[in-house]
Amino acid sequence: MTEINLSQEEYRHLLDLVAITDWVMHAFDTEENKETAPYRNLIQKILSRAEDAGLTDLVEYSEESKKYFPTAKFDESSRFYDILDSFIDDMFWDELSERFVQRDLIKILGRAKYHALSIRDRFEKEAPIRNRYEIEFSNHGIMNMKIISEDD
Repeated sequence: MTEINLSQEEYRHLLDLVAITDWVMHAFDTEENKETAPYRNLIQKILSRAEDAGLTDLVEYSEESKKYFPTAKFDESSRFYDILDSFIDDMFWDELSERFVQRDLIKILGRAKYHALSIRDRFEKEAPIRNRYEIEFSNHGIMNMKIISEDD
């Protein structure tokens, strides 16, 4: 198979990529997902090469679980958390806006008409609604949001 030669710095960046990938794929799993087993195995293979890269202070092997794990030093020195926090924050605001935009346009057009729109027409109709939410969230975050029930 193909061999990839990495510098120590490149391998260090690869460890960050592996940590991000692993988190995205497994953070919310309550049990091992069989579909992602090939990825978990590849992650283990990459982590197992830390000694070859001279980075044993960043990856440790657990005899108990027979798996490699990032160390506390990895956690302290990695850009993983900064990158992930930025991604999660962006994803939250984007997803929140999109769900409100979809909800509002369905209220205006009705579900059948909404789903009958072409992607282009839907995007054009959503644009002014999306813009309103983006401005609101950019200026006020969640401060002006509240849940209104029928009892209120």
